[in-house]
Amino acid sequence: MSKRRGHGEGSWFKRTINGTEMWVRVITLPNGKKKTFYGSGKNAKEKARHKELEFLKALEGGVVESRNITMDKHLTSWLDSAQGRLRPKTYARYKQIVDDYLIPDLGYIPLLKLQPQHVQNLLNKQKDLKPASISYIRAVLRSSLSQAVKWGMVTRNVAALVDVPTIMREQTNVLNIEQARRFLSAAEGKQFKALFTVTLSTGLRLGEALGLTWDNVDLENGVIRVRQAIQRLDGAFHVVDVKTVKGQRDILLFPEVLEELRRHKEIVDLLRTRKRWQENNLVFPSSVGTPIWERNIRRELRQIELEANLPHIRFHDLRHSCATILLAMGIPARTIMEILGHSNISTTMNIYSHVLDSMKQDAANAMRSALCVSLDVKEKRAPEDETPEPA
Repeated sequence: MSKRRGHGEGSWFKRTINGTEMWVRVITLPNGKKKTFYGSGKNAKEKARHKELEFLKALEGGVVESRNITMDKHLTSWLDSAQGRLRPKTYARYKQIVDDYLIPDLGYIPLLKLQPQHVQNLLNKQKDLKPASISYIRAVLRSSLSQAVKWGMVTRNVAALVDVPTIMREQTNVLNIEQARRFLSAAEGKQFKALFTVTLSTGLRLGEALGLTWDNVDLENGVIRVRQAIQRLDGAFHVVDVKTVKGQRDILLFPEVLEELRRHKEIVDLLRTRKRWQENNLVFPSSVGTPIWERNIRRELRQIELEANLPHIRFHDLRHSCATILLAMGIPARTIMEILGHSNISTTMNIYSHVLDSMKQDAANAMRSALCVSLDVKEKRAPEDETPEPA
Protein backbone atom coordinates (compact mmCIF):
# COMPACT_ATOMS: atom_id res chain seq x y z
CA MET A 1 0.00 0.00 0.00
CA SER A 2 1.38 3.43 -0.96
CA LYS A 3 1.99 5.97 1.74
CA ARG A 4 -0.74 8.60 1.98
CA ARG A 5 0.36 12.20 1.34
CA GLY A 6 0.36 14.52 4.33
CA HIS A 7 -1.66 17.70 4.54
CA GLY A 8 -0.23 20.40 2.29
CA GLU A 9 2.11 18.07 0.40
CA GLY A 10 0.11 18.61 -2.79
CA SER A 11 -0.85 16.31 -5.63
CA TRP A 12 0.15 15.50 -9.20
CA PHE A 13 -2.05 14.57 -12.16
CA LYS A 14 -2.15 14.85 -15.92
CA ARG A 15 -4.63 16.98 -17.84
CA THR A 16 -5.15 17.83 -21.51
CA ILE A 17 -5.72 21.56 -22.06
CA ASN A 18 -6.46 22.87 -25.57
CA GLY A 19 -5.11 19.63 -27.00
CA THR A 20 -1.85 19.80 -25.01
CA GLU A 21 -1.10 17.17 -22.40
CA MET A 22 0.23 18.79 -19.22
CA TRP A 23 1.42 17.79 -15.78
CA VAL A 24 -0.50 19.66 -13.09
CA ARG A 25 0.77 20.31 -9.58
CA VAL A 26 -1.65 21.50 -6.87
CA ILE A 27 -0.56 22.55 -3.38
CA THR A 28 -2.36 24.00 -0.38
CA LEU A 29 -1.08 27.32 0.99
CA PRO A 30 -0.88 28.13 4.73
CA ASN A 31 -4.02 30.25 4.41
CA GLY A 32 -5.96 27.24 3.08
CA LYS A 33 -6.11 28.39 -0.56
CA LYS A 34 -5.06 26.16 -3.46
CA LYS A 35 -2.27 27.01 -5.89
CA THR A 36 -1.85 25.26 -9.25
CA PHE A 37 1.25 24.96 -11.44
CA TYR A 38 1.37 23.65 -15.03
CA GLY A 39 4.15 22.10 -17.09
CA SER A 40 4.04 20.98 -20.71
CA GLY A 41 6.32 19.57 -23.39
CA LYS A 42 9.63 17.91 -22.62
CA ASN A 43 10.31 17.53 -18.88
CA ALA A 44 6.81 18.84 -18.19
CA LYS A 45 6.76 17.56 -14.61
CA GLU A 46 10.09 19.20 -13.81
CA LYS A 47 8.82 22.51 -15.26
CA ALA A 48 5.75 22.47 -13.03
CA ARG A 49 7.91 21.62 -10.02
CA HIS A 50 10.29 24.49 -10.87
CA LYS A 51 7.39 26.94 -10.94
CA GLU A 52 6.25 25.65 -7.57
CA LEU A 53 9.70 26.08 -6.03
CA GLU A 54 10.00 29.62 -7.42
CA PHE A 55 6.62 30.49 -5.92
CA LEU A 56 7.53 29.01 -2.52
CA LYS A 57 10.81 30.93 -2.55
CA ALA A 58 8.92 34.16 -3.22
CA LEU A 59 6.42 33.26 -0.51
CA GLU A 60 9.22 32.74 1.99
CA GLY A 61 10.76 36.09 0.99
CA GLY A 62 7.54 37.92 1.74
CA VAL A 63 6.24 38.60 -1.77
CA VAL A 64 2.79 37.18 -1.11
CA GLU A 65 2.55 38.88 2.28
CA SER A 66 3.26 42.23 0.64
CA ARG A 67 0.05 42.17 -1.39
CA ASN A 68 -1.60 44.72 0.93
CA ILE A 69 1.24 47.26 0.75
CA THR A 70 0.29 50.24 -1.40
CA MET A 71 2.74 52.30 -3.42
CA ASP A 72 2.61 55.29 -1.08
CA LYS A 73 3.69 53.09 1.85
CA HIS A 74 6.45 51.46 -0.18
CA LEU A 75 7.79 54.77 -1.52
CA THR A 76 7.85 56.31 1.94
CA SER A 77 9.63 53.27 3.38
CA TRP A 78 12.12 53.27 0.52
CA LEU A 79 12.93 56.96 1.00
CA ASP A 80 13.49 56.43 4.73
CA SER A 81 15.88 53.56 4.05
CA ALA A 82 17.74 55.52 1.37
CA GLN A 83 18.21 58.77 3.30
CA GLY A 84 21.41 57.65 5.01
CA ARG A 85 23.22 56.62 1.83
CA LEU A 86 22.08 59.40 -0.52
CA ARG A 87 23.76 62.78 -0.76
CA PRO A 88 21.55 65.54 0.73
CA LYS A 89 20.74 67.16 -2.60
CA THR A 90 19.94 63.81 -4.20
CA TYR A 91 17.64 62.83 -1.34
CA ALA A 92 15.82 66.17 -1.54
CA ARG A 93 15.33 65.71 -5.29
CA TYR A 94 14.07 62.13 -4.85
CA LYS A 95 11.62 63.23 -2.17
CA GLN A 96 10.31 66.00 -4.39
CA ILE A 97 9.64 63.51 -7.20
CA VAL A 98 7.93 61.10 -4.81
CA ASP A 99 5.75 63.80 -3.21
CA ASP A 100 4.87 65.71 -6.39
CA TYR A 101 4.44 62.92 -8.95
CA LEU A 102 4.65 59.33 -7.74
CA ILE A 103 2.41 59.30 -4.67
CA PRO A 104 -0.35 61.52 -6.16
CA ASP A 105 -0.68 59.25 -9.23
CA LEU A 106 0.39 55.81 -8.02
CA GLY A 107 0.12 55.93 -4.24
CA TYR A 108 -3.27 54.19 -4.00
CA ILE A 109 -2.21 51.19 -6.13
CA PRO A 110 -1.11 48.01 -4.31
CA LEU A 111 2.57 47.39 -4.94
CA LEU A 112 1.91 43.92 -6.34
CA LYS A 113 -0.72 45.23 -8.76
CA LEU A 114 1.37 48.03 -10.25
CA GLN A 115 1.57 47.50 -14.01
CA PRO A 116 3.69 49.06 -16.79
CA GLN A 117 0.53 50.78 -18.06
CA HIS A 118 0.21 52.68 -14.76
CA VAL A 119 3.74 53.99 -15.11
CA GLN A 120 3.38 54.81 -18.79
CA ASN A 121 0.18 56.77 -18.13
CA LEU A 122 1.92 58.74 -15.40
CA LEU A 123 4.79 59.68 -17.72
CA ASN A 124 2.49 60.52 -20.65
CA LYS A 125 0.64 63.05 -18.49
CA GLN A 126 3.76 65.16 -17.92
CA LYS A 127 3.41 67.15 -21.14
CA ASP A 128 4.79 70.37 -19.60
CA LEU A 129 8.05 68.77 -18.50
CA LYS A 130 11.25 68.39 -20.48
CA PRO A 131 12.19 64.85 -21.61
CA ALA A 132 15.07 64.79 -19.11
CA SER A 133 12.67 65.55 -16.23
CA ILE A 134 10.25 62.83 -17.35
CA SER A 135 13.13 60.39 -17.58
CA TYR A 136 14.20 61.38 -14.06
CA ILE A 137 10.72 60.60 -12.69
CA ARG A 138 10.95 57.13 -14.22
CA ALA A 139 14.48 56.72 -12.83
CA VAL A 140 13.36 57.46 -9.26
CA LEU A 141 10.44 55.04 -9.52
CA ARG A 142 12.69 52.44 -11.09
CA SER A 143 15.16 52.77 -8.23
CA SER A 144 12.41 52.31 -5.64
CA LEU A 145 11.05 49.23 -7.40
CA SER A 146 14.53 47.81 -7.80
CA GLN A 147 14.79 47.93 -4.02
CA ALA A 148 11.39 46.21 -3.76
CA VAL A 149 12.76 43.38 -5.90
CA LYS A 150 15.81 43.08 -3.64
CA TRP A 151 13.55 43.02 -0.58
CA GLY A 152 11.53 40.18 -2.14
CA MET A 153 8.35 42.24 -2.31
CA VAL A 154 7.90 41.94 -6.09
CA THR A 155 9.43 39.74 -8.73
CA ARG A 156 9.87 42.32 -11.52
CA ASN A 157 10.52 46.02 -11.96
CA VAL A 158 7.64 47.34 -14.08
CA ALA A 159 9.26 50.80 -14.42
CA ALA A 160 11.99 49.19 -16.52
CA LEU A 161 9.36 48.12 -19.08
CA VAL A 162 8.09 51.56 -20.11
CA ASP A 163 9.28 54.04 -22.71
CA VAL A 164 10.59 57.51 -21.98
CA PRO A 165 11.01 60.44 -24.39
CA THR A 166 14.28 60.73 -26.24
CA ILE A 167 16.56 63.19 -24.49
CA MET A 168 18.21 65.65 -26.84
CA ARG A 169 21.53 66.70 -25.37
CA GLU A 170 21.59 70.44 -24.76
CA GLN A 171 24.01 72.45 -26.83
CA THR A 172 26.86 73.68 -24.66
CA ASN A 173 29.33 76.44 -25.40
CA VAL A 174 32.87 75.19 -25.02
CA LEU A 175 36.04 77.19 -25.40
CA ASN A 176 38.53 76.27 -28.06
CA ILE A 177 42.25 76.68 -27.43
CA GLU A 178 42.41 80.29 -28.59
CA GLN A 179 39.28 81.25 -26.60
CA ALA A 180 40.60 79.48 -23.49
CA ARG A 181 43.75 81.60 -23.64
CA ARG A 182 41.67 84.77 -23.96
CA PHE A 183 39.52 83.63 -21.05
CA LEU A 184 42.51 83.16 -18.73
CA SER A 185 44.04 86.44 -19.88
CA ALA A 186 40.79 88.30 -19.07
CA ALA A 187 40.61 86.53 -15.68
CA GLU A 188 43.97 88.02 -14.65
CA GLY A 189 43.55 90.01 -11.44
CA LYS A 190 40.05 88.67 -10.81
CA GLN A 191 39.05 87.14 -7.47
CA PHE A 192 38.47 83.66 -8.90
CA LYS A 193 41.37 83.50 -11.36
CA ALA A 194 42.94 80.49 -9.60
CA LEU A 195 39.60 78.68 -9.42
CA PHE A 196 38.99 79.17 -13.14
CA THR A 197 42.56 78.19 -14.05
CA VAL A 198 42.47 74.93 -12.08
CA THR A 199 39.00 74.04 -13.36
CA LEU A 200 39.81 74.72 -17.01
CA SER A 201 43.01 72.67 -16.81
CA THR A 202 41.67 69.73 -14.77
CA GLY A 203 37.93 69.52 -15.54
CA LEU A 204 36.81 69.61 -11.90
CA ARG A 205 33.11 69.88 -11.18
CA LEU A 206 32.06 72.98 -9.24
CA GLY A 207 31.31 71.01 -6.06
CA GLU A 208 34.66 69.22 -6.31
CA ALA A 209 36.57 72.49 -6.75
CA LEU A 210 34.77 74.21 -3.87
CA GLY A 211 35.28 71.15 -1.65
CA LEU A 212 39.01 70.90 -2.34
CA THR A 213 41.11 71.32 0.83
CA TRP A 214 44.79 72.16 1.18
CA ASP A 215 45.61 68.77 2.69
CA ASN A 216 44.60 67.27 -0.66
CA VAL A 217 46.94 69.54 -2.63
CA ASP A 218 50.57 68.48 -3.07
CA LEU A 219 52.35 71.68 -4.09
CA GLU A 220 55.72 69.95 -4.22
CA ASN A 221 54.77 67.26 -6.73
CA GLY A 222 51.98 69.16 -8.46
CA VAL A 223 49.07 66.84 -7.64
CA ILE A 224 45.54 67.47 -6.41
CA ARG A 225 43.54 64.63 -4.84
CA VAL A 226 39.79 64.80 -5.41
CA ARG A 227 38.07 63.17 -2.44
CA GLN A 228 35.02 65.26 -1.50
CA ALA A 229 32.63 67.89 -2.77
CA ILE A 230 30.42 70.63 -1.40
CA GLN A 231 26.68 70.84 -2.03
CA ARG A 232 24.36 73.71 -1.17
CA LEU A 233 20.86 72.82 -0.01
CA ASP A 234 18.28 75.13 1.57
CA GLY A 235 20.89 77.83 2.10
CA ALA A 236 23.34 75.53 3.90
CA PHE A 237 26.55 73.90 2.66
CA HIS A 238 27.15 70.17 3.06
CA VAL A 239 30.43 68.30 2.63
CA VAL A 240 29.77 65.04 0.77
CA ASP A 241 31.78 62.27 -0.82
CA VAL A 242 32.42 62.49 -4.55
CA LYS A 243 29.72 60.95 -6.73
CA THR A 244 31.40 57.61 -7.50
CA VAL A 245 34.48 55.54 -6.66
CA LYS A 246 35.99 56.66 -9.98
CA GLY A 247 35.37 60.23 -8.84
CA GLN A 248 38.15 59.78 -6.29
CA ARG A 249 41.15 60.60 -8.42
CA ASP A 250 44.57 62.25 -8.44
CA ILE A 251 45.21 64.86 -11.13
CA LEU A 252 48.61 66.18 -12.21
CA LEU A 253 49.05 69.94 -12.64
CA PHE A 254 51.39 71.46 -15.18
CA PRO A 255 53.93 74.04 -13.83
CA GLU A 256 52.00 77.21 -14.76
CA VAL A 257 48.87 76.02 -12.94
CA LEU A 258 50.95 74.96 -9.97
CA GLU A 259 52.52 78.41 -9.83
CA GLU A 260 49.06 80.00 -9.97
CA LEU A 261 48.03 77.87 -6.99
CA ARG A 262 51.11 78.91 -5.02
CA ARG A 263 50.30 82.59 -5.58
CA HIS A 264 46.70 81.92 -4.62
CA LYS A 265 47.78 80.24 -1.37
CA GLU A 266 49.69 83.36 -0.39
CA ILE A 267 46.48 85.38 -0.78
CA VAL A 268 44.50 82.85 1.28
CA ASP A 269 47.15 82.91 4.01
CA LEU A 270 46.75 86.71 4.21
CA LEU A 271 42.96 86.37 4.47
CA ARG A 272 43.43 83.96 7.37
CA THR A 273 44.76 86.82 9.51
CA ARG A 274 41.38 88.58 9.45
CA LYS A 275 39.22 88.51 12.57
CA ARG A 276 36.11 87.34 10.70
CA TRP A 277 37.93 84.36 9.20
CA GLN A 278 36.23 80.92 9.58
CA GLU A 279 38.78 78.15 9.10
CA ASN A 280 37.60 75.35 6.80
CA ASN A 281 40.98 74.69 5.12
CA LEU A 282 39.37 75.28 1.71
CA VAL A 283 41.59 75.92 -1.31
CA PHE A 284 38.97 78.23 -2.85
CA PRO A 285 37.20 79.95 0.06
CA SER A 286 35.25 83.17 0.23
CA SER A 287 36.92 86.23 1.75
CA VAL A 288 35.93 84.95 5.22
CA GLY A 289 36.86 81.28 4.75
CA THR A 290 33.39 79.87 3.96
CA PRO A 291 32.44 78.11 0.70
CA ILE A 292 31.91 80.47 -2.22
CA TRP A 293 28.37 81.20 -3.33
CA GLU A 294 27.75 80.15 -6.91
CA ARG A 295 26.06 83.45 -7.80
CA ASN A 296 29.35 85.28 -7.12
CA ILE A 297 31.16 82.94 -9.49
CA ARG A 298 28.52 83.48 -12.18
CA ARG A 299 28.85 87.24 -11.81
CA GLU A 300 32.60 87.13 -12.43
CA LEU A 301 32.17 84.76 -15.36
CA ARG A 302 29.88 87.32 -17.03
CA GLN A 303 32.52 90.02 -16.59
CA ILE A 304 35.20 87.86 -18.20
CA GLU A 305 32.91 86.94 -21.11
CA LEU A 306 32.30 90.58 -21.93
CA GLU A 307 35.94 91.63 -21.60
CA ALA A 308 37.22 88.75 -23.74
CA ASN A 309 34.32 88.83 -26.23
CA LEU A 310 33.48 85.19 -25.55
CA PRO A 311 30.19 83.25 -25.91
CA HIS A 312 28.05 82.76 -22.82
CA ILE A 313 29.37 79.86 -20.72
CA ARG A 314 28.41 78.25 -17.45
CA PHE A 315 30.97 77.18 -14.88
CA HIS A 316 30.35 73.56 -15.89
CA ASP A 317 31.27 74.47 -19.47
CA LEU A 318 34.85 74.96 -18.27
CA ARG A 319 34.85 71.23 -17.51
CA HIS A 320 33.53 70.49 -21.00
CA SER A 321 36.13 72.84 -22.47
CA CYS A 322 38.90 70.97 -20.67
CA ALA A 323 37.79 67.62 -22.14
CA THR A 324 37.27 69.07 -25.61
CA ILE A 325 40.73 70.64 -25.71
CA LEU A 326 42.33 67.40 -24.51
CA LEU A 327 40.54 65.44 -27.23
CA ALA A 328 41.56 67.98 -29.86
CA MET A 329 45.18 67.57 -28.70
CA GLY A 330 44.95 63.81 -29.31
CA ILE A 331 44.72 62.64 -25.68
CA PRO A 332 43.00 59.20 -25.56
CA ALA A 333 39.40 59.13 -24.34
CA ARG A 334 40.35 56.55 -21.68
CA THR A 335 42.82 59.02 -20.13
CA ILE A 336 40.24 61.83 -20.24
CA MET A 337 37.75 59.53 -18.53
CA GLU A 338 40.19 59.12 -15.63
CA ILE A 339 40.85 62.86 -15.41
CA LEU A 340 37.15 63.77 -15.38
CA GLY A 341 36.23 60.99 -12.97
CA HIS A 342 33.65 59.28 -15.19
CA SER A 343 32.59 55.82 -14.03
CA ASN A 344 32.98 54.25 -17.47
CA ILE A 345 34.30 55.07 -20.90
CA SER A 346 30.81 55.11 -22.46
CA THR A 347 29.94 58.24 -20.47
CA THR A 348 32.94 60.06 -21.90
CA MET A 349 32.25 58.81 -25.43
CA ASN A 350 28.57 59.82 -25.29
CA ILE A 351 29.16 63.33 -23.94
CA TYR A 352 31.98 64.14 -26.33
CA SER A 353 30.83 62.14 -29.36
CA HIS A 354 30.56 65.36 -31.41
CA VAL A 355 34.26 66.03 -30.86
CA LEU A 356 35.21 62.45 -31.63
CA ASP A 357 33.20 62.59 -34.86
CA SER A 358 35.12 65.66 -36.00
CA MET A 359 38.37 63.77 -35.40
CA LYS A 360 37.45 60.90 -37.75
CA GLN A 361 38.81 62.78 -40.76
CA ASP A 362 42.07 63.28 -38.88
CA ALA A 363 42.16 59.53 -38.27
CA ALA A 364 41.55 58.81 -41.96
CA ASN A 365 44.30 61.26 -42.95
CA ALA A 366 46.69 59.67 -40.46
CA MET A 367 45.97 56.20 -41.85
CA ARG A 368 46.47 57.47 -45.42
CA SER A 369 49.78 59.02 -44.38
CA ALA A 370 50.86 55.69 -42.89
CA LEU A 371 49.86 53.58 -45.89
CA CYS A 372 50.24 55.80 -48.95
CA VAL A 373 53.99 55.12 -49.30
CA SER A 374 53.34 51.39 -49.34
CA LEU A 375 50.55 51.81 -51.85
CA ASP A 376 52.71 53.96 -54.13
CA VAL A 377 55.48 51.36 -54.10
CA LYS A 378 53.02 48.61 -54.91
CA GLU A 379 51.55 50.58 -57.81
CA LYS A 380 55.02 51.20 -59.30
CA ARG A 381 56.11 47.58 -58.99
CA ALA A 382 52.96 46.03 -60.35
CA PRO A 383 53.90 46.27 -64.08
CA GLU A 384 57.27 44.60 -63.44
CA ASP A 385 55.64 41.65 -61.71
CA GLU A 386 53.13 41.04 -64.46
CA THR A 387 53.79 38.01 -66.67
CA PRO A 388 52.84 38.47 -70.36
CA GLU A 389 50.05 36.26 -71.51
CA PRO A 390 51.08 33.64 -74.12
CA ALA A 391 50.35 34.69 -77.70
